[in-house]
Amino acid sequence: MKWLIFKIFVIICFLTANFPVSAKVYFISPGGSDLAGDGTNSSPWRSLYRASRQAIMPGDTIFVQAGIYDEVKTSRIEAGVSLVGEGNNSIITSSALTAEWNPIIDMRSPFFVNGDQTISYIKFDGSSLKAAQALWIAKRNNIEIHHCTFVDFNYLGILWVGDGGNAGGDPYNKITYPAHYATGSKFHNNVIANCSLYSDWGRGGLYIGGHEGMLIYRNTITQTQRPAGQNGYPVKIFANGGFMKGLKIYDNVITKIDPYTWGFAIEGAFFEGCEIYNNCIIGAIDINFIDKGNYDYGAYIHDNTLGPEATSTTYYEGVILEFGVEDVIIERNHFRNCAVGIHHTMRYPEPWVKRVKVRYNIFSNLGSGTYHSAIRFGETEYNFDLQDYEIYNNVFQGNPASKPYFGLHIRGFKTATRIKILNNIFMNFGWTWFESNRGDYFNDLNVRNNILYNNGNSNSPLLHGTPSNYINSGNRITRPYLYSETDFHPKSNSPVIDAGISLNQNLYDMDSVSVGNPPNIGCYELTGISEGKKKAGF
Repeated sequence: MKWLIFKIFVIICFLTANFPVSAKVYFISPGGSDLAGDGTNSSPWRSLYRASRQAIMPGDTIFVQAGIYDEVKTSRIEAGVSLVGEGNNSIITSSALTAEWNPIIDMRSPFFVNGDQTISYIKFDGSSLKAAQALWIAKRNNIEIHHCTFVDFNYLGILWVGDGGNAGGDPYNKITYPAHYATGSKFHNNVIANCSLYSDWGRGGLYIGGHEGMLIYRNTITQTQRPAGQNGYPVKIFANGGFMKGLKIYDNVITKIDPYTWGFAIEGAFFEGCEIYNNCIIGAIDINFIDKGNYDYGAYIHDNTLGPEATSTTYYEGVILEFGVEDVIIERNHFRNCAVGIHHTMRYPEPWVKRVKVRYNIFSNLGSGTYHSAIRFGETEYNFDLQDYEIYNNVFQGNPASKPYFGLHIRGFKTATRIKILNNIFMNFGWTWFESNRGDYFNDLNVRNNILYNNGNSNSPLLHGTPSNYINSGNRITRPYLYSETDFHPKSNSPVIDAGISLNQNLYDMDSVSVGNPPNIGCYELTGISEGKKKAGF
């Protein structure tokens, strides 16, 4: 505790160092008085609300001493004012602020300002779902929230937005992007638990939109605690329509479990240059309307563990890409125990999928019973265009007992152009490893050097028609001889070794080992679990 207090003292000194000498530190304490106190350490106030009416200058800090503060009014925290507490012993709650959209702390500005403020080392407690939400932040740049805990809020935890855009709810409405984005936003080293409701729609524990360059890292966000059908989403990126540029979500543990609501751990729309990596996520990453804008990619999803730890009858998906999707890279992820690994759902106003790379991933123990597939395009209206979709050097393994229907289930498109399926391993799919009801509508389909084992339809594709410019060569029906059913490094006698088509790209495998020329088939370059881990630095 002494170390924590010293650390907080250093933080307060840092916060006030670059502000005018008029910046002050105000104190609140459960033993203080809003009437007789003066906000000093020796004579603190009793409530955050009282302190918020005095701490109004840039550089001011409110120090929340250990104890419980049951706030009866919303506290408006002005731009430039920071809050710091003593960790989980500094508890801000409310049994009075119960109406939806009625937060304990209001940090909204009518136009964009430089917030230049932090909230840290405080526990926000929703008082067993009595309080509606903890924070509402809007139109402020340079806000940082760290080392806080948010638990048991009824509707949502934090609502944090920049400017609003128009998502075009009617398919014929024009989608308009925000005029300004909030910048300098950081949310890290926090805990959010049981702060998202699903009733007629799903809220979010962290509910955000309209940011550029936002960083979300080293958090634990969980929504599993409510009765079935009432759990919302841990992270929802639809506030003010969504609209995120340069977002990075990394090193988090994010969990959503509820068999009777949409199974999204992260749900959002309108992304440019967003990166999701090094997370452990149970529940789907569901993102809509993706394009790269001025970035190198629309979305880069890599090095995550996706799906539950064990086989489940609940329908889990790994990544869901909806509406128009462009310039997406999905690589080095482990999709485990999912019914569907990657699911595309295309519909108006943007029904297309363009320039997607799925590479060096593991899809293990797929299927919920016999249902469903590793990569799924499930549309039936024949109204979307599919272009430049590349699937290479992945391992696709169906549950060996139930054997789900399909490996690749690519259906419903209007046109499919320049599709590459190279250097993959497909095992244990009951109907076929590759199915399409639109075989005649493929143009330039390249299926080469895949290993096919224990799949239905005699390990042959089931395309219902003949593609134009179709290459189907170098594929082998054979046991891949991998290290085990759960470790997919090849054995020294495996037919995958140096058997892949050269991709002429600077790539790294699942062990972060540089890919050879020619590469192995599958997602590992090295043979044997011990050699692979040694090279990767484990």
